[in-house]
Amino acid sequence: MKKLSFSTQIKVLAIGGMTQAGSTLCFNICRLLCEKAGEFVGVIGQEKQEFVYIFDNPNHSAARIICKQHNLDYDSPWRSPFQSFKKGAPAKMVLAPIGDLRDTLVEFQAVNVIRDIRDCVASYIRKKEYKVTGEEFFQYLQNNYRYSKHWEAIADFVWIYEAYKGDPVRVIGELAILLELELTHEQVLQVHQEAESLHTKLVPNDFTSSLYCATKMDLSQQTNGGKIGDYHNTLTEKQINLIEEVYEHWLYSHRYIPWTVE
Repeated sequence: MKKLSFSTQIKVLAIGGMTQAGSTLCFNICRLLCEKAGEFVGVIGQEKQEFVYIFDNPNHSAARIICKQHNLDYDSPWRSPFQSFKKGAPAKMVLAPIGDLRDTLVEFQAVNVIRDIRDCVASYIRKKEYKVTGEEFFQYLQNNYRYSKHWEAIADFVWIYEAYKGDPVRVIGELAILLELELTHEQVLQVHQEAESLHTKLVPNDFTSSLYCATKMDLSQQTNGGKIGDYHNTLTEKQINLIEEVYEHWLYSHRYIPWTVE
């Protein structure tokens, strides 16, 4: 595996949080923002400890390494590069393709992607080509809740799917501020347009092309056009009531349901 060397600074960005919540869209927005700003961008594969995509600007002022993953140990030390080589920590995976780090400043940032858990599980069910069992249904809910809580503890930014859909340009601008990128309003608009049009370039069963390696996007992720509150058309009334009972506090804390007092 070829390793790259950086003499001054590396900025590591992890996109995590819930699945079926827009994390791939958020990942691509961040990637495009960094590219527009003229940074070196390296994307780390989830399966392999190596770069699967590189955008190299010869005059880059900073190097940005981006990864997307959901399963994060609660105590994974994203904020401390001195502890980042703890066995099993995702940070070890991210830094594996890089050479000597002795003279390099490593800065870690994390984004926690959140979406109504009812819409997440509905999207998961639509995505499957088989009937999801009750056990799988509960396991998905439990895992997604856990992902949201684990990333919450270390996130520098919370990317809320519904907020993005309501005002995408504002949310993209907030991400640019988080990443300390100097971009014009026109460039932010371009990022929005490019990110939203990526799905038009996809082909079925493509998991190896350069487009897939850069975007982490495939056609199976598109289940209903990203509609908000569409879970009513997929979940049964019993399933909805069960979710709202078990995850009532989570739904309330993220303002998906009003608080009820009996």
